[in-house]
Amino acid sequence: MDNNTIITGGLDKQVKVWNLKDKTTITLLTSEKPQLGDTLTAIATNDKYVIALTLDGKLHFWNQNEISDKKLASKVIEGHQNYISSVIYNSKMQTVYSADTSGKISNNNL
Repeated sequence: MDNNTIITGGLDKQVKVWNLKDKTTITLLTSEKPQLGDTLTAIATNDKYVIALTLDGKLHFWNQNEISDKKLASKVIEGHQNYISSVIYNSKMQTVYSADTSGKISNNNL
């Protein structure tokens, strides 16, 4: 993103990319049918992605080079709502597996 861009997230469960120079907005979606868990809690960017953390513990990634209006995240990493009891990394598959105290197992490719 450049100095003419601001990214915000609101209780409407949408991430908005504001272009101050052109006075336009692009809306990014966390879900086609938003639920309470899709409420945004944090937004961050780096050189490659716009990243949003939602209340249900998911990280939503949009590639900055492919941003368009009403676009869903290109990658979603699912987190845990309980204490994590174990984590293992499979280097051959480049995947992290984690388990929490409720028995939920999550796997995420890196």
